[in-house]
Amino acid sequence: MSLGTPYRFPYSVGYWLTPRTWKRIARHWWQRRTRGFDDSVCWDLQHELAKWLAPRLEVLAGMSSGSPSGYPLDPEDVGYDFETSDHDAWVRDIRKAAEALRRHVEVDTADWWLSKMSADERAEYMRKVNGDASTAMRWISRWWMALWD
Repeated sequence: MSLGTPYRFPYSVGYWLTPRTWKRIARHWWQRRTRGFDDSVCWDLQHELAKWLAPRLEVLAGMSSGSPSGYPLDPEDVGYDFETSDHDAWVRDIRKAAEALRRHVEVDTADWWLSKMSADERAEYMRKVNGDASTAMRWISRWWMALWD
């Protein structure tokens, strides 16, 4: 009985029987214990950051009791008003960023349903989801110092 080609993941049992795979599993386990993450996280860092940020932004939106002074005006704008702020817009934008990152993670991890779309539809949808995630990350970077409750 043949175990198949050893590197045809996940279809071949032979993949799991190689010493190289078990060494990688042990190395990743050790890395998670000693530094808190393993090398596999860095292979797709944008996915990991989105996966980490999305639920935390949702919680922040739910517990937020204030907003940055002058929000939604950019702090670098001329005429920045320190006296006013729109709390509802702040919470809405936090939720919008969280939703964009959550959709990015879902598409990245559950792309099996995308096969039902044509290639053009899939490409257009991926462009939209990735564009929304990029916009969310730009918003987060602009308001980085205000992401606290």
